[in-house]
Amino acid sequence: MKLESPYGQIVTKDGDFGNVIRKGIKQVMDWDSWLEKNYYSLRLVFEKHLGKMESLPKEFFELEKSRIHYVVITVGEVITRKRPMN
Repeated sequence: MKLESPYGQIVTKDGDFGNVIRKGIKQVMDWDSWLEKNYYSLRLVFEKHLGKMESLPKEFFELEKSRIHYVVITVGEVITRKRPMN
């Protein structure tokens, strides 16, 4: 989930995404790219913070992008889009 300011331009007069939404979408796309490149290191963080008797479901250890959905929210509007965003 990405929260954006309600005070910026959410949509243009033509109905296209405004600056605020485009910024939120870019940040989500950056996060998605980071996940693809660094998921293994994120897995190491999960393992580091688990106790010896604790475990996580296998979904935490395998990047399965079909389970990931992104949302950019502004006050008054919710714009959702399932992958891909390009």
